[in-house]
Amino acid sequence: MWIKFANLCRKSGRFGLAEKALNSLKDDYRPDVTYAKLKYMWTTGRQQEALDRLVDFASDVSRELNINENEAIDQPLPSGLPDANETTVRNTRLLARCYLKQGEWKIALHPDWTAQTEVVTSVLGSFLLATHFDSQWYKAWHNWALANFNVLPPEAKQLPNDYDIANGNVDDDANVAENLKYVRPAVRGFFYSISLTRSNPFQDILRLLTLWLKFGGVDEVNRIVQEGFQMMKQNIWLDVVPQLISRILQPNPQVSESVLGLLSDLGRTHPQALIFPLSVSAKTSNLARQRAAMSVIDTIRAHSPTVVEHVDLVSTELIRVSAIWIEIWHEGLEEASRAYFSPEHDVDRMIGVLMPLHQKMTKPVTIREASFFNSYGRELEDAKQCLQNYKRTRDQAYISQAWENYYAVFRKITRQIAQLEVLDLQHASPRLLAAKDLDLAIPGTYDPNKPKDFVKIAKFDPILSVINSKQRPRKMKIIGTDGKKYQYLLKGHEDLRQDNLVMQLIDLVNTLLLEDSECFKRHLSIQKYPTIPLSPSAGLCYKCLLTTKP
Repeated sequence: MWIKFANLCRKSGRFGLAEKALNSLKDDYRPDVTYAKLKYMWTTGRQQEALDRLVDFASDVSRELNINENEAIDQPLPSGLPDANETTVRNTRLLARCYLKQGEWKIALHPDWTAQTEVVTSVLGSFLLATHFDSQWYKAWHNWALANFNVLPPEAKQLPNDYDIANGNVDDDANVAENLKYVRPAVRGFFYSISLTRSNPFQDILRLLTLWLKFGGVDEVNRIVQEGFQMMKQNIWLDVVPQLISRILQPNPQVSESVLGLLSDLGRTHPQALIFPLSVSAKTSNLARQRAAMSVIDTIRAHSPTVVEHVDLVSTELIRVSAIWIEIWHEGLEEASRAYFSPEHDVDRMIGVLMPLHQKMTKPVTIREASFFNSYGRELEDAKQCLQNYKRTRDQAYISQAWENYYAVFRKITRQIAQLEVLDLQHASPRLLAAKDLDLAIPGTYDPNKPKDFVKIAKFDPILSVINSKQRPRKMKIIGTDGKKYQYLLKGHEDLRQDNLVMQLIDLVNTLLLEDSECFKRHLSIQKYPTIPLSPSAGLCYKCLLTTKP
């Protein structure tokens, strides 16, 4: 008890009380008392002396346990022998703590330790022995994995982007053999630390993901990864679904197969957690990414066809409601005018903005779209014809004529947008209004720990309020099968995948705040909210839960 009290005083900066508590144990020669005194010595500034004594102390404990320090890693654990008593078990665990502290203190005394080969060998050896003497200790595995990860050069931890992969600009790591000395133990260590931790392992998962994607094409690393999958809970991977999907394209076939296999396994167990993110990736302009995402969606369709069907309906119609045609044309005409009337006079960019809008107008689906087509279709068709004539003749007169029509439409829809305060699904999306009792969880509420027990979408509130701001998001309500109304912001013209990453960052910051004693005492945290991207330019923000009945 006095040792715990001394440790608490030391950690809180009350060194006088810590010293008194330790002095009360001066006649107690137990190893754990000596260990506590060495930690106090380090904290009070006698760091090199504390490290030297800790090394000697670890040697003494090893001898008492009949361990040869030079061959410790190959010897059986004393605590695992048939005649091991409680003292032997306790001292074996203490020895693991001693080696962990040795590694930590060596790093603290050598800020540039990764550049010193001798220190690197010593630090990694200390952490490895800590994992050996207590193989179920999260801290030992985490520190060993992190130390190996930190020794790797920066270029070994950089992943190629989609552009480099598509163009074959993926350089092989010239030092891959040297790096593998650290990659293998880092990957193994991260799998163990993630499986043993009781806190949020998000940082370790990201580090593991980086090494897996970078070096997973090496057979030995891939073998360690496949073994690691068996020891980790599958739910843990759900925290990094955005990262997995963003890296769904991989230049190495072996890594690509592993990523797609993991996503397929997650989709089999948690289709509700994966189907929305995958549908976003299937809507990107990158054809290879689309195909990869659709291959995973097809595996989900094989066992959950209604989930895929319903998410396609909901996603498509919410995207339609997030930005109706008058808003799309208003934004498009503004962007086109900036391109054309800029000093660069970029006609090609202007046409590149406008032609997709013309193509979209060929198939009005809703009453609102049909009304827009009837009101502005003739003028816009004339403007389109002028653009086509310009592309054929390069006569600037056609551009001027096109802008006369565009400007007339722009003035009218500007007045119309100013009066837009509500949207009725009957006019904006009758398919969404008709959707009832869907096999989809209420967006943002799915709990992976209860994969069979979640609230589903019963129906959508028919009226959406339009907020009068620059992006004009909509306030909408979804009624769940529990009878409650769930309120959301439906946002268009924004990529909510970025918001998703911000929420992950906030989650990480909250974890760090929770681990800090001063922040914990003040109950400091940052409020976060679920974001559900629907496409690269639209998504939902889960705002609040109402308890009123529909």
